[in-house]
Amino acid sequence: MNTSKVAVIIKTNHSIAIESILFFCKEGYRVVCWEDTEQAEAAWVESSLQVFQSQWSKDVFSFQEITAFQEAVVRVIQAYGRIDVLINNPKLLPVSRAGALTNDIWHQTIDANLTVYLHAISVIAPFMQQQNFGRIINCALPLRIHDTLTDRHYDGIREGIKGITQLWARELGQYQITVNTIIPGYIEEDNTPLAEEKELQYFTYKIPMKRLAKANDVLQVYRFLCSDGANYITGTEIVVDGGVRI
Repeated sequence: MNTSKVAVIIKTNHSIAIESILFFCKEGYRVVCWEDTEQAEAAWVESSLQVFQSQWSKDVFSFQEITAFQEAVVRVIQAYGRIDVLINNPKLLPVSRAGALTNDIWHQTIDANLTVYLHAISVIAPFMQQQNFGRIINCALPLRIHDTLTDRHYDGIREGIKGITQLWARELGQYQITVNTIIPGYIEEDNTPLAEEKELQYFTYKIPMKRLAKANDVLQVYRFLCSDGANYITGTEIVVDGGVRI
């Protein structure tokens, strides 16, 4: 059984997740990526991680039932004996304008984000409690171009993720487990194809930093929250958006 620290990363087909896998591998972690069977994998995911083939693995299963999560966590514990870090990543669904928001789209967004986050934390937390240590990071859906792409249902999901974070932070703090939310800005690598060039230019102009967020900007917050310097930070949210909400 390997005694290296272990990170479980949920959903891996966008740039923030890939950057985090690379970071944890470089830090000597064993990384296990949980992927939904219904999620189409980006072609560049595995090619980006070839250099770390011996340090990371992928477990693909249905995210629809908590029993699948329970079975997945047993596989991690049997292989490595511990879980030190859980990274919950969002699933980016097609943007919907307010008038086009259907009941199906709403529930798909909830299931892909809030429900998955709850399932992952609920099955991993008991093992972190036994260790008396853990780091849980819930990455919320990136901010969008609110003036033109009125996907306001994402705002409700972000608030739900913040609520999940606070709930588990209260429960797990006594076990030296921290739980925090990261709210990214508009990530250039993933979201540029979702908007027209004029929309991107207009939105970039509104950001005090005058640029879109890079995945690495978010990764630096992951790095801090998993360090000893963040031992006493829990139940909070960190916004990484270049000041667009000012």
